[in-house]
Amino acid sequence: MEKTRYRKIYYSQYLVIVLILVVLTGLAFLGLWAMKQFAYEDQFVIPWAAGRAWLLEGTNPYGDQVIQLARSTLYSSDFMGQLPVSAELTSPFLNLVFSLPLSLLPYEIARTVWVVILAVSLAGSGFLMLKLSQWKTNLVEKIVAILLVAAWLPVLKLVLMGSLTPIIVLLILAAVYAIINEKDTLAGFLLALAFGSIQISFLILLIFVVWSLFHKRWSVLIAYFSGLAFLWVVSLIVLRSWPVSWMAVMLQTYTDFSWIRTPLMALSNILPGISKYLSMILHGGFVIYLLTIWFSTFGSKRKDYTWHFLMLLNLVFFFQIENTSDVLILVFPALFLVFRYWSERWRLLGRIVSWLSLLVIFGLPWFTVEVPSVFTGGVPFTGLIIGLPLFVLLGMSSVHRWAVKTPIMPSSSLNRY
Repeated sequence: MEKTRYRKIYYSQYLVIVLILVVLTGLAFLGLWAMKQFAYEDQFVIPWAAGRAWLLEGTNPYGDQVIQLARSTLYSSDFMGQLPVSAELTSPFLNLVFSLPLSLLPYEIARTVWVVILAVSLAGSGFLMLKLSQWKTNLVEKIVAILLVAAWLPVLKLVLMGSLTPIIVLLILAAVYAIINEKDTLAGFLLALAFGSIQISFLILLIFVVWSLFHKRWSVLIAYFSGLAFLWVVSLIVLRSWPVSWMAVMLQTYTDFSWIRTPLMALSNILPGISKYLSMILHGGFVIYLLTIWFSTFGSKRKDYTWHFLMLLNLVFFFQIENTSDVLILVFPALFLVFRYWSERWRLLGRIVSWLSLLVIFGLPWFTVEVPSVFTGGVPFTGLIIGLPLFVLLGMSSVHRWAVKTPIMPSSSLNRY
């Protein structure tokens, strides 16, 4: 009789599991404390109420009853959440796939779980940024970099407000990482999941769909359109009228184009006398530059993908049309790539400059704004919205020769300097 062999489990594995549970529990209690201490604009309560009303009562998730349920829920809660200025469910029904399971839980429990999910998403994004940039850091530096990303005030605001943005950013970064590593089917499904957040993902999706078509990466396209078709078919089966209801809400909410505020428009306002003409020039110039980088990816080799893709993510930020500070985290992968090459080329000096830059970027929001006002949308982070992506753009241009033109990898050429 053949003996069954058991794999030995080390105590360190149990320790890791316990540590993860402690961290998640700590995040939950920290979120509970913060939501009772700070006033904030709650972007989770309406999707939660929409899912709950639809699941339990069959109510149209875009109806007025959902807003009444959300308002009464906040009123009776111990949390200090407030309804958004635009108190409507403006996201497609597809986006409810992320919060729908939590709609069956009581609001305060669901809201706490959601905070933990968003915090973990930010940590996951930080990890993927390091993987994408291949910035060579030790374990302590990796943990510090991830914590700085997750605790950065503009993205910490998203956690307290319950925004879906951290999850969408995580999906986009994971899709980019999958494409670079030729895991095309996974990349396609991840991009399909990000489709619902049109304001954030539309231009990014267009870039990668056309790129996949040109490079004949059919697996990306098949997985993307299959995943998208599945989501649409299932959503139409369970609620056939949602596209019409959603469009009605969108037309009522966005009656004109005043809600469009790109970072380039904020930059043009530095000279208010010619802001209109300067905005046109800036948008035209950046469109040409984005197209140049985009078209250059069509002929690039695999080792060139990283610089091009991360540069495109940085350039796409300049064209974000709404709540631009919410997606400012999109520029961090390119920032980490800049730090990587500075550290590799300038050795100790490069590492010092990189970490000082990261600490300054992390600390500026905490020391230059009134923190409580951030959570209610009172602080637009205009300086960061303009300055950080421009800084990253200059940094990416400075390392372009090393990242793309150099015939051998910088790490293998260090001994020559």
